[in-house]
Amino acid sequence: MVCTDAGLSSAANRKYNDIGGRAFITAQSIKKLKKYLKEWVLDFKDWRLPRSDVSYDITTVDEAAHKESTFYKERWVNEDGFEQKLIVTYSIKHRDYQRNIRDGQAERARKLVETNPVYLKRDDRIMAHFTTCFISLLIYRLLEKRLRGQFTCSQIIRPTV
Repeated sequence: MVCTDAGLSSAANRKYNDIGGRAFITAQSIKKLKKYLKEWVLDFKDWRLPRSDVSYDITTVDEAAHKESTFYKERWVNEDGFEQKLIVTYSIKHRDYQRNIRDGQAERARKLVETNPVYLKRDDRIMAHFTTCFISLLIYRLLEKRLRGQFTCSQIIRPTV
């Protein structure tokens, strides 16, 4: 059995992991699926619970009764002659957890904006400031990736003496 994350889920790696009939599981982002698979995944209908033949529309389930449940969908996918099973899961508990994280991040950003003085007033200067910050973040992320995540932000930007 081979388990990988999305970084190792290329078609070539999945084919390699299948050699000799080995089983493999690969986590993959929904964003990176082909359009028809995204539509299938994001469709509210045809979700199932383990050991049940009942089909659910996840917009109409009793959330209190299914707070601890994990719904799933599965289908066979054939990519260039390589057949594999795609399994997708959905959890109300995990959805609420992720929603709580996003709400907390948005609230922190709102508070920061309310308490962080901004002295720029002209649109062109605001845009220039934003562009500078964005490019700085992009350069930092590229460095972080190139250095394979071995250093913290302060280690990367600290001047050498």
